[in-house]
Amino acid sequence: MILLLACGGSEIHTVSALLEKEGLSYLCVFSDFAEAGIYGKGNAIVGNHNKEEFEKLINDEKISGVIDISEIGDYYQSKCMINACKTLNIPYIKYIRLPVDRGEYKSVFFTGSYKEVAESVERRVGTTLLYTNSRTAKAISKFVKDNNRLYTAVLRGMEFNIDLALEFGLPILNIIEMDVIDGTESVIDAIDRTDAELIVCDGTVSIPDKVQAAKQKNVSVIITQNTGVEYTNVAFSHRELIDIALKW
Repeated sequence: MILLLACGGSEIHTVSALLEKEGLSYLCVFSDFAEAGIYGKGNAIVGNHNKEEFEKLINDEKISGVIDISEIGDYYQSKCMINACKTLNIPYIKYIRLPVDRGEYKSVFFTGSYKEVAESVERRVGTTLLYTNSRTAKAISKFVKDNNRLYTAVLRGMEFNIDLALEFGLPILNIIEMDVIDGTESVIDAIDRTDAELIVCDGTVSIPDKVQAAKQKNVSVIITQNTGVEYTNVAFSHRELIDIALKW
């Protein structure tokens, strides 16, 4: 039996259909009845669970592995599930929907791991320019030894919380407020202002212009996810997800 953590996710219909096609049994967990109602099937449990409750559910239902396809919320349920799986030594996989098709950007490095992003930052002598939300910036900064090498471009007066960014350890001078952050010329300007050797995008702003500007300036690009959670095992496609589940 596979457990699907499907809190608010639209992927539940696609993934459950693929599991059924492969003859794999599953049980869905939703945060509330509205989510379960949209799903419309009976093989579901509703409610928020802590780590201990997830452990009991895994044991009672004889769960062989967990697929996390949740998309929204504060990710509390994901964190509790990750810890429960670690305690019980149950395989866990997080499905990450990347903001662009990997096939369209063959020269770009894709990763769902912020630790891998930080390792790429550390391997370079120069600076890194973040086009991310505050969650992603915080997650990456946790793994970088010298945050003075991290810059972030933000739209002047918009939703990026500068005070929160400072709490993350990004120096105030490394937070570059710009009137426009989309468009090739704007990105080139930000690269020049920060002497960046690497750009990191998480899909919260447009990506094609960042890739184009990086190409013109001979700067590397990494595209990552934007949840702010460091997942230990991820899948970037439905096929990859099902292939993993078939081994459980």
